[in-house]
Amino acid sequence: MSIGNIGKDFRALFTLEPEIKTQALLMFVYNFVLLNTLYLLKPVRDSLFLEQVGAYNLPFVFMLTAIAVIPISIGYSRLSKRHSVGWVVSAITLFLAANLIVIWFFIEMSSAWLYYGFYIWVSIYSVLITSQFWLFANTIFNSVQSKKIFGFLSLGAIAGGFTGGELTAVFINQLALRPESLLLISAITMIVTIPMVWVILKNNSKKGALEIDKEDYSKVDESVSVNPLKEILSHNHLLLIVALIAVTVMVTTLIDYQFKTVAEAAFTTEAALTSFMGKFYGRVSLIALLIQLFIGTIFTKKYGVSGSLLLLPLALLISAGGMLLIPGLVAGTMSRGIDQTLKHSIDRTGRELLFVPLPRKLKNRVKVFIDLFVDHGAQGITGILLLGLTFGLNLNVQGISVVVIILLVAWVVIAKMAGNSYIDVYRNNLKRKIGRKWEKHNKSKRVPEKTSAETIRELLKSDHEEDILWAFEAIMSKDVQVNSDLLVDHVHHPDSKVRIKLLEMLRRKGRGDFVDEVIELVYDDNPDVRIEALRYVYQFYEGEVREKLEVGLHHEDARIRAVAIGLIAEDGEHSEYELITDELLREALSFEGDYAHELRKQAAKVLGVVYNYDRAHFIKQLLNNEHPSVVKQAIKSAGKTQDRRFVHDLLLLMGNGIYRKTVEKALKKYGSRIYGTMYDHMVDNYLPNSTRRYIPWLFSQTVTEDSWDILKMSLKFCSIPIRHGVIKAMVRMRKERDDLRVSDEIISQNVIREIGRYSKLVKAHEVHQKSRVPLTENANEILEYEVDQTFENIFRLLSLNNDINDIENAYKAIVGNDANLKANAIEFIENLISWDIRKVLIPILEAYNTGRIPDNNFNSSINSAEKAMHFFREICHPELEEELEHKGFSKISVSEEQRPDHVKIPLRSER
Repeated sequence: MSIGNIGKDFRALFTLEPEIKTQALLMFVYNFVLLNTLYLLKPVRDSLFLEQVGAYNLPFVFMLTAIAVIPISIGYSRLSKRHSVGWVVSAITLFLAANLIVIWFFIEMSSAWLYYGFYIWVSIYSVLITSQFWLFANTIFNSVQSKKIFGFLSLGAIAGGFTGGELTAVFINQLALRPESLLLISAITMIVTIPMVWVILKNNSKKGALEIDKEDYSKVDESVSVNPLKEILSHNHLLLIVALIAVTVMVTTLIDYQFKTVAEAAFTTEAALTSFMGKFYGRVSLIALLIQLFIGTIFTKKYGVSGSLLLLPLALLISAGGMLLIPGLVAGTMSRGIDQTLKHSIDRTGRELLFVPLPRKLKNRVKVFIDLFVDHGAQGITGILLLGLTFGLNLNVQGISVVVIILLVAWVVIAKMAGNSYIDVYRNNLKRKIGRKWEKHNKSKRVPEKTSAETIRELLKSDHEEDILWAFEAIMSKDVQVNSDLLVDHVHHPDSKVRIKLLEMLRRKGRGDFVDEVIELVYDDNPDVRIEALRYVYQFYEGEVREKLEVGLHHEDARIRAVAIGLIAEDGEHSEYELITDELLREALSFEGDYAHELRKQAAKVLGVVYNYDRAHFIKQLLNNEHPSVVKQAIKSAGKTQDRRFVHDLLLLMGNGIYRKTVEKALKKYGSRIYGTMYDHMVDNYLPNSTRRYIPWLFSQTVTEDSWDILKMSLKFCSIPIRHGVIKAMVRMRKERDDLRVSDEIISQNVIREIGRYSKLVKAHEVHQKSRVPLTENANEILEYEVDQTFENIFRLLSLNNDINDIENAYKAIVGNDANLKANAIEFIENLISWDIRKVLIPILEAYNTGRIPDNNFNSSINSAEKAMHFFREICHPELEEELEHKGFSKISVSEEQRPDHVKIPLRSER
């Protein structure tokens, strides 16, 4: 694959609609401005606290922050439950700006409690503005858009962190501003962001976010608990998010303590420390910016949410080892640098994506609470831990590294579990909304509560066939005496089912007093009634059954002969089988009078029980009969004989929809003995497709390792449309036996093959539709069918090594009309498939039913009607070729090497 094609695949993965691009850019700027304010404040906070209070007091400020955040997080959760996201974000921003102005006014007092308060305020502000922003982003973008955009939005945060850090150094060093002055600059900047929020909402392409907000918040759901803790504890995915954030905060807080401790020891003045902190935050933000710009989004797309969550703890394990072995400013800066560069880039994107599959209202209620309460709660716990480690155990920064390493191992485990849970949330959402198993209720019969003789008599007088049939069943199963007049009335009932059931009931109950009435039914229009009538007459009429059968077999009326043959086929004994002679069969097959087809049908039936090797020609003759009922019966009898000489004839009949199901049942009786013959027919390109395309389904009738292996091999060798049948048959087998699997490598090869074919079909169809010589209506129908089948084949193939129900639910969502559900399904599929498949499949799934055709390295060459026509020839579709010939298109000579979907392999007999 060329570099150009690789670039094309990457670009297709990140394609966005123009409206979404505008929203993404606005959100980028908003995040950039927010992070500028934060990184103007962080260096001031750190330098003032470290110089005026000291690093040894950091554990206390961590604990105080945890206490202060409790009422704030609960209050925010209550506020977000009753108001729209836009209103809450604007109100909180204005409130924070006012707070900062007050702090700036009093900071000159140089009071220790004020430095504590400022440190706590910046810590809460840091979490609150980022949490609000990502909640805002979750509201605007769906799951597919989020995967593409969140990395870009993280880039805005990193860029803001870089410029904020660099501006801090400029203000302090070049402009000689006092650190306290940065508070007022930040407060003014924060107020400027409020109009940006409403510009973004106004431009929201989802029918207007304001309108959505009104719908979501016009009524307060009183049934929802106002306590977000209860909601979190009842939701496994939220619990994992909480655990992940908690362990992340604990590790990064310990690393932050180590870093600030060694930094305080290295710099002796407030200005020097402030400048170092500003430069540090600026430099790590620059590195994070480069990582996110060139690696971040692609990394998340390639390795998914799990990969994004695991990168930071694995990297910190290495740096923590360095701090353990060689403690100091270099090792501390390295650990803190890795933390800051990845935490705000790839790791941040992964953590925010964990919230995407959750319902919007749930996110609004708990996200900020989690970010505030858990973040600072974990900081408070870490503060207590630090007190124990430093004052209790007297550990230095080197000894604390051991605790960091232990927590990092826990982080890796939790991150892996959270990544799996992220996929499970999508799975369960799809299952709940699409994959419900509706119970199939059979039509209930009209069964009365009581089955007394009086009730049965009343039912026999009913005008409903179901009532009468039920009454006959009740008479057969119970010792109930019924007046003969009630029964005789139904001998000539217009419904043949009633007549048949009446005769069966009379015969089983030994009611032989209806011979005179029943004998008339021997000439009934319905052949099944005739058989049941003659069966009744033979049972109760005087004389031996064999003698009566012999008379019937030579009766002048073909209907009577047919019934006699049918009775021998259904109820005959060995002595009665001798009555069926070759001469009798020849007469039946050569008869040309009325009811000839009925005579041949019964002859076909009896051949199933009186068959011998020399009578094969009778069945072959009947298999070619012009009457469908005769052929169907001959097929059944051929299956009973299990004579391999009929297999070829039966397979040819598969192409006729009238006989397909009957042939399936007949061939199933042969078992695995005819697999070789079936395979030879399936890959024989000289046989009609109408015969070959249904043979794969025959293999799936017997779910065995042998039939599975044959179908798996056929994936490579069978041409279209036989391949469609092979894939469908394999899916059917997996539904019955989940242990049947195909290797990931084979799945990948075949899925990419189907993706390539789909891409070419769609592009060629569109190109030719725009040409001067359009295809015929029938050719268009064939192409549309092939497009649909190929698209569905992609999912069928994926279901061969994934849960079938999961893939089916995702497919239904993608082809459905719910845009959000479709986005969730695409994100779910993206987390199941390998990178090689993902980079070409995801753009196709996103473009499905949008009118867009994503260009890729498969279809880029199809740019003219001539090349489109050449491709139509290459796919070797007989029906399509006939249509093209009919339209007058000249046939293009295509060599075997040029035919990617057509592979000629030797028959089993030739190998």
